[in-house]
This record gives sequence, C-alpha cells and structure tokens, in this order.
Amino acid sequence: MREISDVGGAEGGVLATLRGLAAQWDGTDPIRRFGRAAPTKEFAMEYPDLSDLPAELREAVTERGSLNVFRMIMHSPRLAPGLLKLADAILRDNSLPDQWRELAIVRVGHVHQAPYEVHHHENIGRLVGLSQAAIAAAATGSTEGLSKEEASILRCTDRLLAQHTLSDAERAEALEFLTVGQLSDLVITVGFYQLVSNFLNTFGVTTEGETSPY
Repeated sequence: MREISDVGGAEGGVLATLRGLAAQWDGTDPIRRFGRAAPTKEFAMEYPDLSDLPAELREAVTERGSLNVFRMIMHSPRLAPGLLKLADAILRDNSLPDQWRELAIVRVGHVHQAPYEVHHHENIGRLVGLSQAAIAAAATGSTEGLSKEEASILRCTDRLLAQHTLSDAERAEALEFLTVGQLSDLVITVGFYQLVSNFLNTFGVTTEGETSPY
C-alpha cells in the first residue's frame, strides 16, 4: 500500500462537525464510550466492474497490486483520484517518522474495528521498524513499554478519535517532541484513516483474494 502514484484529481469535500459528541466525552475508551458495533462480517459490497472505468483508473488499481481497498474505492470514480493522491501524500511525504505514522494508523484501525486496515498497516509497520510492543499497544491503547514519544502519539491519537481535538496540555506535550508541521501531519493522518476505516467497514472490504504485497 506504500506505492501510490499520482492520478488526476476530482475536487470537492464535505466538512462535518461532531462537537456534540465531543462535549459528551468522559475520558473512557472511544469504542466503549460510543458503542461502535463490530463491522458486519457477512456483508461485502460487490466490487465495481473495472472494465467500465477509464484506463487511468484501471491502471491506478493494477499499479497498487489490485488490493481490494483500491478496487472498492472505484465505486467513486470521480472522488477516487483525489483520495489516492491524499493517501500517497500521507504515506510518502508525511513528516512524521514512519514508525509513529504507522502506530497512529494501526490504533485508528483498532478503535474503528477495521481489520483490513489493521492487517495492512501492521505489516507496513513491521517493514518500517515498528516494534512488536508498539503493535500490541496499538491494539489495547496501553502505553506500557512504549517510549515517551510513542506513548504521546498513542494518547494524542485516542484523544483525537474521541474528542476531535487536543487539550492545551496535550498539545503542549506533543509539541515537546513534534514540530508544528509534524503535529499537523499527525492530525491529518488520524482523520484520513478514520475515513478509510468507515469506508472499509461500510463496504465490507476484506483481504479475500488478495496477493500479499509484503
């Protein structure tokens, strides 16, 4: 999932605010607090017929190993190019160290109960040197055994998922070791992979039939 090339883009976006939920957050684990149900394992949306797509979109899928997430995204052929560009930037141009980026992404996958995301980004995490202790911590939210910086990344990720912001103290803690640009990239990374998790779970994307790229 690291090799994501530029594909011409469609523009547009929707800004949604969740301040009502944020105001109700009481500090409990995000999964328990908001009662997210596990994705329905029996459901899987049919993949679109790629032969109906323009050549550049078909190539975008095959260049990415025909992974199921990229096949399924083609249900939105006008939005897919822009989405792939953003994914490209987050994975290739992120100012966060690779290990911290993947720690945050795997945590998002666990909180949103998105096994496809967890599967791929645990593998990417191992490839870029994310420790087994950090991978385990992303599953539980526990910071035990992590470095000070890893623990802060995990706490910031959970806070963003539950509260959609950081407190003044949490922001100051993060900026003790992150630049402002890195903090910005962390927030964008967490937000993007929430979107990805919602898509994966709603459309029932699994690894079935994939050839492992790792």
